[in-house]
Amino acid sequence: MKKIYTLVIVLLSFFTFSCSSSQNTSSKSLKPKILVSIPPYTYFVKKIALDTVDTVCLVPEGSNPHLFEPTPRQVQEVYESKVWISIGESFEKKITTTLKKNHKTLTIVDLSKLIPADTTVKGCSCGHHHEHEHHESQDLHIWMSPRLAKQQAIAIEEALTSTFPEQAEFFNKNLSDFIAELDQIDDEISLLLSPFKDQAVLVSHPAFGYFCKDYGLEQISIEIEGKDPRPKDISQILEKAKNTNVRVVIVQEQHNNKGALAIANELNIPVFNTDPYSSEYKQTLLNISQQIAKAHD
Repeated sequence: MKKIYTLVIVLLSFFTFSCSSSQNTSSKSLKPKILVSIPPYTYFVKKIALDTVDTVCLVPEGSNPHLFEPTPRQVQEVYESKVWISIGESFEKKITTTLKKNHKTLTIVDLSKLIPADTTVKGCSCGHHHEHEHHESQDLHIWMSPRLAKQQAIAIEEALTSTFPEQAEFFNKNLSDFIAELDQIDDEISLLLSPFKDQAVLVSHPAFGYFCKDYGLEQISIEIEGKDPRPKDISQILEKAKNTNVRVVIVQEQHNNKGALAIANELNIPVFNTDPYSSEYKQTLLNISQQIAKAHD
């Protein structure tokens, strides 16, 4: 009897382990993995590939990509991916060389290289600089322009089609739908902001250069080259904000907003908190536009 009881326990244990292993195996997706560096591009990939791939983002939602350092597990995500949609952030450069040597089948799409020189926004209208420092860095926030976003969407679709040629027709159809959506977003924002052309917007971090360029606005940034302003810089920015009749301040949780909030308080103007790195791409752009229009109404 004791032997029978022991045998039953062993069989039950084996059955439980087998079921558990089966569940773990089945829960692991068999879809190809597409990696994006920042959250906005999860929106792009999902619009083009829908549910045919798993989209994984390196930089977590709400984080600052400029300060991000990938963990070993996140680097492993790159090795497990078929396509990597990168944007030119410094953390990417640290792993790209190794990847090219050890993951030769990975398709890397660096979207920052796809922007024509004549559309690149360098530096910003910030009203200050530090002595002995004068240099401009490329503005990587190219997804903030729905017009430039169309070029990026095409590049992503081409990479997906090259990697999965059997899905070419499917991807192309979805790309057409996505470009139509981007045109609709552009039209809606243009309608909202056209009455406020040449108006200035004060921002804590210069993420809105391409957006402002598209719609005839001026970006005045408190931060430049990742540096916080000194007290005398704040005074200069405050004076410029007064002269340009700034009516709204845009801040980001990922950055130091003290200077922007101080100026907003001094001028008694509204503050709008947004995250340009959000995966809710369409809603983010429309919210920014609506807040700017509301402040100038």
